[in-house]
Amino acid sequence: MILTTCAACAAPLAHNAPRCVRCWTRYCDATCQHDHWRRGHKQMCKKIHRGGNAEQYNANKKYKEANRFIAALNLSVSLMHNFEHAEACVLTRKTISAAVLELGEDHETTLLLRHQLCQGLIRGGAQTRDDIADALESIIDAFKRFQRVFG
Repeated sequence: MILTTCAACAAPLAHNAPRCVRCWTRYCDATCQHDHWRRGHKQMCKKIHRGGNAEQYNANKKYKEANRFIAALNLSVSLMHNFEHAEACVLTRKTISAAVLELGEDHETTLLLRHQLCQGLIRGGAQTRDDIADALESIIDAFKRFQRVFG
């Protein structure tokens, strides 16, 4: 995972941008580097360095976050196979909101969770008009996102 934005201000980086000597965290200029150091990079620098420097550390962190959500997705699938659709939907809704915050709206894992929610709403036998409307809205939203992300 190649980092392409400044760690302090999130501005796009030049290929030869300055970086931290120890952990190789990249910055757009020396001002951002000093500012980031004052805001707490000093405490994280050693941990990042031990984790394989900035790019490897961040790639590992993202991988661990995604795995946590995949575990929740697997649990939801198991609940569906046991015909516990309502419980699966509740779990999936909670997981989606956390996944959106941590991974982003268009991350593959978030989209898989949305797909799982749609299946739960349909298979669970929506009981009221609100349930049916929610299922339909979720399906349309998931379809649009899949189309936009995967073409």
